[in-house]
Amino acid sequence: MSKKFILILICLIPLINSCRTNSASQRQNQVEKQREEKDRQAEKLYEEGKEKHLKNQTKDTRIRMKANKEKSSKASYIKKECFLKRWFSHKPNTCPKSSE
Repeated sequence: MSKKFILILICLIPLINSCRTNSASQRQNQVEKQREEKDRQAEKLYEEGKEKHLKNQTKDTRIRMKANKEKSSKASYIKKECFLKRWFSHKPNTCPKSSE
């Protein structure tokens, strides 16, 4: 009798665990959806704040801000080489030698 009972328990353990993981995965999906919704709300609030900030500025200030944004985007696009490459690269001497 006890051998049959133990055998039945061993057979039922995988079924019980599969039910638990299924409910756990559902809970995890629900938490993930809530997190994504929270991220979308935060992004929306951030964009609204940016728009409100721009509307509070005068026209001259908005023009300056736009010019600075374009200037910084151009400057960040063209970057120098790493300082180590600049220091240790072989460069031909471009300065004219003094004729003494």
